[in-house]
Amino acid sequence: MSSPSDHRPLLTYNKAAARLGMPVGTLYAMVSEGRIPHIRFSKRMVRFDQDELDAWVDAQRVAPRQREPWRRDA
Repeated sequence: MSSPSDHRPLLTYNKAAARLGMPVGTLYAMVSEGRIPHIRFSKRMVRFDQDELDAWVDAQRVAPRQREPWRRDA
């Protein structure tokens, strides 16, 4: 038998949106477009794996561009 600590932490839309710092409506749109990892249990029941969300956020990171040495900023 599994214990509660064996279960992956799953988040609702509200909790996932709060964790990501975005409006819930934006999260709904991202799910419908398939742009963010999610788990669909039924047509209306969607959850988000906390670890997968964290990994997704890390993958969205954009490194700062290096300024080209020959180019001057105006």
